[in-house]
Amino acid sequence: MADSIAIQRIIRRAEGEGNAIMSVSSGWSRIREMTHMVADVSEDLWIALQRDEPQLRSWTSDATPHNRAERGFTDEGVSEAVSFPR
Repeated sequence: MADSIAIQRIIRRAEGEGNAIMSVSSGWSRIREMTHMVADVSEDLWIALQRDEPQLRSWTSDATPHNRAERGFTDEGVSEAVSFPR
């Protein structure tokens, strides 16, 4: 489980919508730990998380030939992130 309390809160809120952790990976160049969720969050929850966790950086990325489209949040203070497929 993530060390970041804010990332933990996001994971719990996503699980409250029926989402689940798919995997946790490490060894990224700028992120110590990335939690990958099974499904995207609802648009209402995405907006609420951006409002409720302003200390985190929210981001989106388009699909590439090697990666799915994602969006998520990063706690740069502890180099942890959570991602949701789009």
